[in-house]
Amino acid sequence: MEPLGALLTASQRAGDIVRQGAALPTTRRKRSLCISKRKLARLFTMDVSLLALAIMTVLAIRVVLHFVDKSRIQRELESRGAQVNSIRWNPFARGWFGERGERHYDVIFRDGGGTTISTTCKTSLLTGVYWAEGPPTAEERPRFATTLRCLGCGYTLKSEWQFCPNCGKSSGSGS
Repeated sequence: MEPLGALLTASQRAGDIVRQGAALPTTRRKRSLCISKRKLARLFTMDVSLLALAIMTVLAIRVVLHFVDKSRIQRELESRGAQVNSIRWNPFARGWFGERGERHYDVIFRDGGGTTISTTCKTSLLTGVYWAEGPPTAEERPRFATTLRCLGCGYTLKSEWQFCPNCGKSSGSGS
C-alpha cells in the first residue's frame, strides 16, 4: 500500500498537469443525430409561423389587386360613357384554364343608350382590360345603306361600283 503522502502528491501532480494545459485521458461521448424534443418543437413552431406569414401576405396582395382591377375596369367603362352596376370576381370564368396571372370578372353596366349589358372581362397587373364578347358598348348603327340596288334591273350593287354589272347602267344617276 502506498502512503497517504504519496497519494496526495499524485493528485497534486494531476492538478499541475491540468493547469499546464495537458488533457487527462477521458472518454468522449458520441454526438447523436437525434434532435431533442425542445429543438424540434421550436423548429416546427418557426416553420408554421413562416408558412402562416406567407399565406397572409399572398392574401393581402390578392385583396389589393382586386381593388386595383375594379378601379381599372371602372375607368375603362366610364371612358366609354357607361355606368357600372357591379363588378364581381369570377375565378372560373370562360377561358380561365391555362391563364397565368390574369383575373376574370363578371361586369354589369349600363351603356350611354341606357341598355344594360352583362359581360366578362379579364385583366392583370401589367395589361389592360380585355372583354370576352368584344367591345362592351353597343355599336353605332350605320348612317346610310351599305348596299345599293340598281334602279334599272334591281341588282344589288356595292357602293364603290360605278356601273351595274348586270345591265350596265350607271349606278350614280340611277338611270
